[in-house]
Amino acid sequence: MSEREILVELNGVSRDCHLGKTVVPALVDVSLEIERGGFLIVSGLSGSGKSTLLNLIGCIDQPTRGSVLFDGNDVAKMTDRELSASRAQRLGFIFESFNLVPVLNAHENVDYPPAIEKCPEGRTSRPHRSDARSGRFAGSGSAPTG
Repeated sequence: MSEREILVELNGVSRDCHLGKTVVPALVDVSLEIERGGFLIVSGLSGSGKSTLLNLIGCIDQPTRGSVLFDGNDVAKMTDRELSASRAQRLGFIFESFNLVPVLNAHENVDYPPAIEKCPEGRTSRPHRSDARSGRFAGSGSAPTG
């Protein structure tokens, strides 16, 4: 049996929001693990904490209490640059409102974020993520066979 690889781990996480002088608990004592390559669906009633949870998982917000680990690293100890790189390179979200660029097709929308990143020295372009995710190789027109 192979060992599970945990990408994101929340331990006793709570997040409070402030509305004037009133403190509103948006999330209370949540613990969960998301495996590398895993798939997670978050659903619930309006105001139940879905967006708050996703902002914590996505290393956008910090918890009021508890800890969030991303690939074993405590996000509270990571720099903004490290957090941004982790989000850009290793996390993906599909939101209810897709936030797509309307003039681009599906493949172009997937390829857009890495295209606007700086390419490593000596390279003129990044690999096409949409080709790999759709099971097709760039220019081949056919799916890989094994």
